[in-house]
Amino acid sequence: MANSSDAIKFEGQTQKVKNDLAEVLDAGHQVSAHFPAIDTAATTFDQAVFVADRTYTVTAVEVLFDDAVTGAETNTFGLRLRNKGTTAAGTDDIATKTYEDGVDAAKHVNSALTLDADEVTVADGEALCLQRFVNGTGMTSPAGVVTISYKAG
Repeated sequence: MANSSDAIKFEGQTQKVKNDLAEVLDAGHQVSAHFPAIDTAATTFDQAVFVADRTYTVTAVEVLFDDAVTGAETNTFGLRLRNKGTTAAGTDDIATKTYEDGVDAAKHVNSALTLDADEVTVADGEALCLQRFVNGTGMTSPAGVVTISYKAG
């Protein structure tokens, strides 16, 4: 039969497990997905990347291209991470970047998309999609990887 000192020891271990779990949930996490090269300038895409299994806060979105990107003055492309919600109808942008004149990306170097807010919350069951959009007649773009950094809460 357990005595009161055993109960105190058990409660201390339970609190340690709770603290360890909270530390894991608060730690940063990442998910990455590949996206295709676009050889036809006007082509767009809408690619599923991640479905949240609980509430998360997105802390950063970065892309890494397989080749260099040189922004253009008129005919451009951009990438955005969009929260499509639970019904695929959402239109809230989480992060965006347009590769226009003076906005370039080096080959194999992470390039941050601009978060639309300091803290962007994604709820349980919401889908995040990477979208390619064009301005004017667009421009071609290399394949790459998008990485979403997030934490619980």
